[in-house]
Amino acid sequence: MLEHPALLLRPWATPDAATVRGRVRTILDAATAEPLGFAAEQPRARGWLSRLARPSLAVHETDDEPLVFTIHPIWSWTPGWEVRDADEHCVGVVNGSSLQDFAGRRVALRVRDTSGPPRFVNGKGEEIATLAVQESEVILRFAENFGGNPFAKMLLLTAALTHRVTA
Repeated sequence: MLEHPALLLRPWATPDAATVRGRVRTILDAATAEPLGFAAEQPRARGWLSRLARPSLAVHETDDEPLVFTIHPIWSWTPGWEVRDADEHCVGVVNGSSLQDFAGRRVALRVRDTSGPPRFVNGKGEEIATLAVQESEVILRFAENFGGNPFAKMLLLTAALTHRVTA
């Protein structure tokens, strides 16, 4: 999934009653509409306080549904997300417009220009990805010069999955 140059994120949907998962968001290849995987809300802890919490997410690939990574809400002055690989090792944090690796180094910064979609730039100011919002779908497009760092792509996909569509 992360090796594709552009990912199309369908809107969140509630699956039929036969499944145990919460809402699911399908992830497709933006060029071919080939299904690549999905993000699924994880069951929340029970209790009244759990209703205030945002759900954790699990991102799976399509074939046999192997887990790629998980996304867990964190609480700070700006609510963020901790990203963990399939082995539960911390990959990094998406907090507001900043994407940081496990050591706290900035991987990318989301910039909003008045013209054009939100984009992500690295520490040198080079564009590494863009977000295009079309109705309730989001397209995450990796820049051609962006390397194949899967952990950085996990952080970028997390930013796209948690992006609030205001359409």
